[in-house]
Amino acid sequence: MKTRAARVFIQSAHKIPEAILAMQMSSEPGGFTPLLPYLNPIWWMPTIILLFKHGIFLYPIYLIKQVVLNPDFLGYYIFKAIAFRPEDLPIDWQHWQKTLFTICFSYIGLIAFSAIGRTRGVARPGRPVEQTDAEADDSPTVEEQAPRMEKFLMPPLLFPAKTTHTRFFPKEHSFAYSYFYVGIPIGWRGRSGTTLSADVDRLPKQQRKYGWFDVNSADYLNRSTKPVSLEAKLRTYLRSEGVKDDDWSFAYLCTAPRFLGYSFNPVSFWYIYGAQSELKMMLLEVNNTFDERRMYLLKADDEVNGKFKKSWTKDFHVSPFNSRKGSYSLQAKNPYHAGKGLETSLDNLITLKSSKNHTKLVARVFSEGPAIDPSTITNWQLFRVIAGWFWVGFMTFPRIIYEAFKLFFARKLHVWYRPEVLATSLGRRTTAEERIIEGCFSKYLKFLVDRSQFPIEVVYHPPGDIGESQRWRSPAANQTEEEVRSLVINVTGPAFYSRMVHYPHLTEAFNREGFCTDEKNRTVLLSKPDVLDMLLAEDSKRPGIKRFNRVEKWQWNVLKYTRCPPFAVSYEEKQTAKSVPGMSIEDIGPPRLSQLDHFVMQRITADEAAEYRTLVTKTFLAQRYALGITPLVSLADYILRVALIVAAYLSTLAAVTCCEATVTALAGSDVWLARDKSNLLIACGGSLLGSQLVHIWSRIKGTAKVYRDSI
Repeated sequence: MKTRAARVFIQSAHKIPEAILAMQMSSEPGGFTPLLPYLNPIWWMPTIILLFKHGIFLYPIYLIKQVVLNPDFLGYYIFKAIAFRPEDLPIDWQHWQKTLFTICFSYIGLIAFSAIGRTRGVARPGRPVEQTDAEADDSPTVEEQAPRMEKFLMPPLLFPAKTTHTRFFPKEHSFAYSYFYVGIPIGWRGRSGTTLSADVDRLPKQQRKYGWFDVNSADYLNRSTKPVSLEAKLRTYLRSEGVKDDDWSFAYLCTAPRFLGYSFNPVSFWYIYGAQSELKMMLLEVNNTFDERRMYLLKADDEVNGKFKKSWTKDFHVSPFNSRKGSYSLQAKNPYHAGKGLETSLDNLITLKSSKNHTKLVARVFSEGPAIDPSTITNWQLFRVIAGWFWVGFMTFPRIIYEAFKLFFARKLHVWYRPEVLATSLGRRTTAEERIIEGCFSKYLKFLVDRSQFPIEVVYHPPGDIGESQRWRSPAANQTEEEVRSLVINVTGPAFYSRMVHYPHLTEAFNREGFCTDEKNRTVLLSKPDVLDMLLAEDSKRPGIKRFNRVEKWQWNVLKYTRCPPFAVSYEEKQTAKSVPGMSIEDIGPPRLSQLDHFVMQRITADEAAEYRTLVTKTFLAQRYALGITPLVSLADYILRVALIVAAYLSTLAAVTCCEATVTALAGSDVWLARDKSNLLIACGGSLLGSQLVHIWSRIKGTAKVYRDSI
């Protein structure tokens, strides 16, 4: 069997194992890039090794030399290759085979990476992606450099400042640090000079120019799923507090700005003025280190000598060394002085009193020196401002940790564990995992209402950064004149979703997280639990509509048997905790799938179900074996996939070596022995199995997806 075509096939046989691996990588690149979508070392290191191994980096120089010395070089090679006479080529055919394949291999890699890049912007299944105002309006006309300042009482300003804290009991402690604030007139957007910008995301894309210091509306007031201006956010919040638009005419925000996209704001001050330029209200926006937020809208008790004074009850956890009880009082200087321009200054004094009305802590933030107008600043002044103040925002959190370290270890102060926020506050931002669970949970609620035979209405309030409140009415509620029973579900903290999946029954989840627990542990509020019981009772009678293969059943069984209770709450459940008649707190015995699990299994798409199942299983494994830290489970999975991909690459190299040995043995023989055939078959089969290892693991986990090309 020594025909010309057979010889070419045999000489090219060693490309088969590498081609198999390349096709697997290009067809399902997501499985081979578990961490980084671009420049992944798992992807590129084998490619670089191949490039150096085959000397491809030296070939361009060699080719240029050959083309210069022999103009007919390329044409000679092409025609000789077509004529199946590789032994006459100026470059050894064995080298060219490896080189050409390496080029093709790299090209396939580039195509795969570009495909991944294009799919990074694709929305996940679930809530629809909302269009920003800038995208919805293609022809806005907003001046970026020259906003009309006549309508603003004060222009954008820079405030070099200082903050002091003095604690009086149970132990005395004090500190003082430099600080940096900026002032933004609400309604202004754009950039002042090159120093300060605000609401730039609200401008057309071609006009978005950021300053060194930036104020972004996403960092303030109620969280939103789409870009909203500072002015729109303030109006919405004031309306929710019963303040009409006619009750105020101008607002000025003093806050710590972003630098290089980062900021941490313990407290921001909003000054709200009336039609006569009088300071009518102040809005204090307080953030803690847990990414939680509380807004206090204050209307002045009185104003003496330009001082705004107000007292109010504390209901937000700020420091672990203070309980949530007590009260605050504020004395604030009005920064606006008619006709005095840059003579304005910042001076606010906050006093914390204990529940027994003892002064516990006094904090003050005040300007040091005159305010700076960023629109008239020189380059030298800009350099001094950046060099002198850019680091302040980065040091705010380390300073807090440093002072907390001294209070705990040196002053031996008692630590108050973080309670869950009340309904008047905003919880932390929702994680990607909690968003996925919330999407399934909201679909389940809607499904229960749509299929209910009772006149029921459900109002669902998710955390603000997930979406707007939703209202569903059952078909019977729209067709009857009977009284409609209403159920209001208010999720006060996103931790509810990550804790809810640990419970095998939703009734137990709402009991543990809402009713039968200390107020400081609550993550959800439920108005009428008996309505929820009616909906769940109806759902328990519905038969399943899907059938699953053995692998899918095994995957759901893994979820069922790894289910475990969530982490213990910060505050122990008391016997006096509020409970609902007819409900008791008791663990539900054997492992089982929850109602939400059954809904996901039966009613949503396979890809969404696989995503939910994988996420929840990972959460349970983290709870059992990784201290509840899900990134550790992801890291273990990543390391395993790296090992499988390396094994695939090594098996491919072994197959290449075996094929080359077979080709060498056949080069001088007219007989293809059975041993040679079996060696070639084993080599290609081993390479094929190795290239499939990562996909087998994905199939076991249930994360493998089928990629279908449109026809």
